[in-house]
Amino acid sequence: LASAMLALTVAAQTANAETWPTKRFVFKNKSANSPLPDGVFDGYPDSHLIAIEAYENYLTEVAVRYEAMGFKAPKLPIIQNDSGDDAYLINVYDYSDGDGVARVDLMPDMSTRMRLDLSRNFTDDGVALPITFEHLSHELFHAVQRTYQRNYNDDMGHWIMEGQAQAVGMEMALDIDCIDENAGSAEGYRIGGRAYYRNLAEPNIDKKEDYRSSGFWRFLAEMRAASAMNEKDPIEYRDERCGVTRYRADYSVLHDLLSERFQGPASSNADLRWIDRALRQTTK
Repeated sequence: LASAMLALTVAAQTANAETWPTKRFVFKNKSANSPLPDGVFDGYPDSHLIAIEAYENYLTEVAVRYEAMGFKAPKLPIIQNDSGDDAYLINVYDYSDGDGVARVDLMPDMSTRMRLDLSRNFTDDGVALPITFEHLSHELFHAVQRTYQRNYNDDMGHWIMEGQAQAVGMEMALDIDCIDENAGSAEGYRIGGRAYYRNLAEPNIDKKEDYRSSGFWRFLAEMRAASAMNEKDPIEYRDERCGVTRYRADYSVLHDLLSERFQGPASSNADLRWIDRALRQTTK
């Protein structure tokens, strides 16, 4: 019954989804600012190709789910892959370890660029790292979030941007490949544990409470899933695949929230005014 309910929910989401121009991805070993012309590689060896293909295929699976949940298409550059198909470009090169192992950069024209560090996302033999899959879905969600932003300078707080991306990024890695790199020793991080007696919009950055705010957004996604399934018994919508017992989550609620215009300038008060208004509008 739960599986049938989930299928109906996904079908309903897909019917209302924005169609993305492509759900393919191509990783090019080239800096976005490289003087090398398009198509000229400056580095990754053949030993990395299997991992690169795995990362590309994973992002396609993520994109299928993001599109089905109604999220807007990211404004990433689109080029043709080796098969002649349109694909979102991800730049892969060795950049400063002071930046994240993967990241999305917002351009002045509100488009985005996504990059992956060549030196920190593969083993010495060029094998894919499990945690990188989570990073990729996390960063792709940042590109999605930016499509709802009206102004280059009106950034929402990290507890919103990073908390949402962390929740969805972990969900995709677990849902697609049963990857749960934060289980066990980092269990509190995995479930989004933070001090909720503190102001949401003023997290303790040293304890990564901005990322740990993922629990708040997952709660909303679980509520959306439970409401759609109309189940009285929560056991009916538990998901025990991958050896983890968890409630199903429907992150389409974040599309509805992000569609509610953020009114800057950016500040803690603006964050709280936005979430209050968005929750009243979308969840009553």
